[in-house]
Amino acid sequence: MKEVIYLVWAIFSLAMCSGVAVETPVLERQTGLRQYLNIIGLNQKAYWLGNFLFDLILFAIQAVIMVYLIFPLKLVGY
Repeated sequence: MKEVIYLVWAIFSLAMCSGVAVETPVLERQTGLRQYLNIIGLNQKAYWLGNFLFDLILFAIQAVIMVYLIFPLKLVGY
């Protein structure tokens, strides 16, 4: 049973991280944040690099939690 709970949690956490990849460009288009940052002199590369690093941190946190849950749950690969 704990394997099923872990798999559901893993799929849910990865689905939450992948939603960020779709939500961010849509939200950016609605708010026009890139245009505002361009007006104040911030480069497009810095904007996308910042978004990438933030998404990478979110994904890394979820991945680390998943890896650390394998050991206490004593999950075995098949």
